[in-house]
Amino acid sequence: KYFDRNVSKKRISKGEVLLEKNLKLLDAIEKIYKVPPEIIVAIWGIETNYGSYTGNYEILDALSTLAYKSNRKAFFKKEFFYALKIIEEKFIDKSTLKGSWAGAMGQSQFMPSSYIYYAVDFNKDNKIDLWNSYPDILASIGNYLFKHGWKEKEPWLCEIDSNLIKT
Repeated sequence: KYFDRNVSKKRISKGEVLLEKNLKLLDAIEKIYKVPPEIIVAIWGIETNYGSYTGNYEILDALSTLAYKSNRKAFFKKEFFYALKIIEEKFIDKSTLKGSWAGAMGQSQFMPSSYIYYAVDFNKDNKIDLWNSYPDILASIGNYLFKHGWKEKEPWLCEIDSNLIKT
């Protein structure tokens, strides 16, 4: 069901075009983080349809609402304070801090804590821009996977026969 809902020929075609267009950048990212370009582009495509929808919610509003009224209050409260840290340390301007209803930000859909710990300034312009900078967006995805234990040249997927799953 997930595959049918999220993977289309149009999305795959667009991913192939963007992979080719950004291959030099993606190869440089792979040299550092050991994540193949195809994986980074696939995640970018699934998260925001290659940046075409990153969300338009004010992150502080979304997170404060969820910290007050959700089943995961502690998680969203922690993320709210990470979002404040992003603003306080001038990583990104408050007006740029927009994203999903759940507080995920930019073309990589990082939560504020992931921004703090895994986002990188790959283009070396002294800011980490997950909304507009392809080098920062794509390298941050690579860094996130690398720091979470990505194993170079190991399988990342195996198909499971749904007939073997007991419900």
